[in-house]
Amino acid sequence: MKSCDKKYLIICFICLNSLITLAHTRYSSWKGSGKAEDPFQIEDIHGLKQLVEDSKNGEYHENEYFILTADLVDNQELKIPDDFTIDTPEIDGITWDPIVRFDGHLNGNGHSISGIKGYKYDLIVGPYLSSVCFINELNGSIKNLTIKNSFMCSWIGSGGIENSTIENCVNYAVTRYGFSSSWINLLKNSGNYGKSYSCGLAGGTVRRAINCYNYGDVEAKASASMHDRPTYRRGGTGLFHEVYFAINCFNMGKVIGAEDPSGIGWIFFDWKGEESFSNIVNYGEIISMDASDTFAITPTVRYNYQTGDHKTHVGNLYSLKGSATSLIGDTKYVTFTGSHSFYSESYMKSNEFWEELNLNAIAFGSECCSWKWGKDGFPILEIIDEEAAGINDIVVPEYEDSQVPIIYYNLQGIKVKNPDKGIYIKVQGSKKEKIVFN
Repeated sequence: MKSCDKKYLIICFICLNSLITLAHTRYSSWKGSGKAEDPFQIEDIHGLKQLVEDSKNGEYHENEYFILTADLVDNQELKIPDDFTIDTPEIDGITWDPIVRFDGHLNGNGHSISGIKGYKYDLIVGPYLSSVCFINELNGSIKNLTIKNSFMCSWIGSGGIENSTIENCVNYAVTRYGFSSSWINLLKNSGNYGKSYSCGLAGGTVRRAINCYNYGDVEAKASASMHDRPTYRRGGTGLFHEVYFAINCFNMGKVIGAEDPSGIGWIFFDWKGEESFSNIVNYGEIISMDASDTFAITPTVRYNYQTGDHKTHVGNLYSLKGSATSLIGDTKYVTFTGSHSFYSESYMKSNEFWEELNLNAIAFGSECCSWKWGKDGFPILEIIDEEAAGINDIVVPEYEDSQVPIIYYNLQGIKVKNPDKGIYIKVQGSKKEKIVFN
């Protein structure tokens, strides 16, 4: 064998050994194999931060699975001032370093993450700082997770239009001071730049959102340049910037912003003509700082190229009376297929409304969550992970279901008294099935 061939083999062996060592090091702190049936177990905040370090090195964990096995805390005693401004002293604690990109699947397993701290200087953004998100880019999924006692711009900065999913997630974090990611735009110091996209859950695109709930206050506050005092700018939404599918999504938090702040999202878009928007509720107060309209659900619904009528079909929408000036924005691209109105506080705290939400959720197949009464008398989501709780193993005797009246729903989740031809969901007690009437 030639000398150069030997050197080549030695180099290859060293590289292979380095890769094996790196892989072993990367996974050494996680139990599990990363497969759906045996996910990597994240037991503490250090295990979670390993995702941060991996993402910096270009490892995004595509199609790998993770599960939290405990509540995680970054800053144990994080204290966020009620009025956080440019003159407020620095908040004590470690600043969260975002996960650059995540292409895997994170199951919070009903646990929480708390103590995430953003930058103080989100107010006066320079070329080397950016608002803090939990994950900057999500191309996978997050489910069964709560984030609380935290201060950041949003859970995620943006999401892949094909596969980003947030399911059974609850936000109690304060989300404030989002801004355009382009510092060049900020330096132009124009009213058209430095726009804020501060959102409770996602400041960018989300493909699917199911059973998502925001309790935290959202403030869309940013600076037009590095030298100006902070001003209220565009955006400010309780949950999302742009979402293509949203079922059972709630906002309880107060939203403050300018240029049409909203309770749920900035844009609804039924991207492929097969998605749905229904059982969506806003309780929170929506406040505009420039006297523009406020929207309980969304100011914008896009033209839909995939449907025959070029419209996005929207089902049940509910909002507390007086929470905003309008329920939804320009409706020329909207077809309503369910209830859509403002309701009194007494009704939205009633058992009747609670039962209506439950039946809607059942009609959409949302069995992993249930509703409970919140501290202020409104119903809120209670996360129950099927995999962790083992509720698939619970069997209800057939004779109990047989005593319960049958209820029919159409595919938009609307109760139908006398089903005609078409596809419907039949609900009887704990049993449900899709049936076709010819």
